Amino acid sequence: PLPFQINKQERVKDCTRGQRRQRQEPPVHLPLARIRQPRRFWRGVPSLNELSDDEVVQMYRLSRTAILQVFHLVRQDLDPVTARSQALPGISKLLAVLHFLGSGSFQQVSARLVGMSQPTFSRILRQVLRALLPHSQRLISFPSTEAECTRVKQDFYLIGHFPNCLGAIDCTHVPLTPPRAHQERYLNRKRSHSINVQVVCDSHLRIISVRSGFPGSVHDAHILRQSALYERFTQGEMPQGWLVGDAGYPCSRWLMTPIPRPPHVRARSLIERTFGVLKSRFCCLDKSGGSLMNKTYVILWTKIQLIWKASCLPNVPIPDMYSFIEISDFYR
Repeated sequence: PLPFQINKQERVKDCTRGQRRQRQEPPVHLPLARIRQPRRFWRGVPSLNELSDDEVVQMYRLSRTAILQVFHLVRQDLDPVTARSQALPGISKLLAVLHFLGSGSFQQVSARLVGMSQPTFSRILRQVLRALLPHSQRLISFPSTEAECTRVKQDFYLIGHFPNCLGAIDCTHVPLTPPRAHQERYLNRKRSHSINVQVVCDSHLRIISVRSGFPGSVHDAHILRQSALYERFTQGEMPQGWLVGDAGYPCSRWLMTPIPRPPHVRARSLIERTFGVLKSRFCCLDKSGGSLMNKTYVILWTKIQLIWKASCLPNVPIPDMYSFIEISDFYR
């Protein structure tokens, strides 16, 4: 026989021996044993005392003093009420959410910072937002008294020699993944899905009014007419003065549209700078940070709460220089 025929015969013999062995030897059933995995606890996030001032701003987009003041506002709602060991402290919850808002990344990335799972971080995110939302009305308030309005007018005049100005108004688009049922409502003029948010700021880039919750297809003038600020101005409840807006708003007795004059341009540019500082600090509001995957209206409302939280955090009164700095690209 040829060599390849010999190899073929040997392979047939080997297969026959294997079949006989299988018929003679019954299968052995090993008892199933449960493999116990060690319990996993969250690992402690680096303490604020262990980080330098630059590292704190780089990681959480706020200074050390601002973080502690924000935690003082929501401490009772975030600290664990259980007596069980290995409970997640309230400061760790706040730091994880601040990292999520500042980086604009996925929840899994921010959850690993503290050593928790993504479902746990999702619950913590809503807990922190609900804890801070009641304080937004105190942190974001339009000047109502005569003394407050006079101070705002003086500050605007010192910056751009623009008299009798109470604030700069404009709208900005916050990107998001829209619900499948109503995608066309969130399609803005730039052919991307977003939420249109109305913001009013003063001369120090402090946000004094926010109106959110409108899809990206809604016009800026319509959002203004649906806001409480419009009713207060039209009914004469506000002191004498006007807001500075762009060409998307109608000209009225209390709202001045663009005029090709340097004082008007300098006054209106403050709202654009406010949007730049806000979105560079909290990348979750900017397209460069990535839009959130909002698949239901519940998560969509969470996105609106993100806007309120990111809008009121810069208004926390702090004495240091990190209050309104624009985060550079190095920290992104």
